[in-house]
Amino acid sequence: MMAWDYEYDVVVVGSGASGFSAAITAKKEGLHTLLIEKEKYFGGASALSGGGIWISNNRYLVEAGAADSFEESKLYLDATVGDLVSDKIKETYLHKGVEMLEYMHNLGPHMRFSYAKNYSDYYPTQPGGKGTGRSIEPKVVDLNTLQDWKSKLNFFLLQWIQKASL
Repeated sequence: MMAWDYEYDVVVVGSGASGFSAAITAKKEGLHTLLIEKEKYFGGASALSGGGIWISNNRYLVEAGAADSFEESKLYLDATVGDLVSDKIKETYLHKGVEMLEYMHNLGPHMRFSYAKNYSDYYPTQPGGKGTGRSIEPKVVDLNTLQDWKSKLNFFLLQWIQKASL
């Protein structure tokens, strides 16, 4: 029988946006969680992206007066994704995406987004598409609040954040 040095309820591989989200959620829900990353810095491919998220009819769109409906968003997904993805998966994404953002928002002040006004849907002329878009992006965070974690950020992400805060 093999002896283990450590035991976890959840092991998350990769520290991109989805990995961190999974680890944060598992920990918050009381599970003994380990997040591992093969690179020297955390952030994964998400560290190189703008961090935008397409989730329709979420709290940030509503607050900005840019809310839409489930039906309009579903129409857009039907027009752009079609039958490549089942209706059940598209509907689940539209409902659970909003739920996920609420969960993250309720974790605390570092989990905030803003409406990326005038960042159109990829196909704004398709049925249900919007020229002003439905994307949100993370708000800038004061890196000093990260304390020791600041030095563990992906270098490219750190450069981008520093330029954005000038």
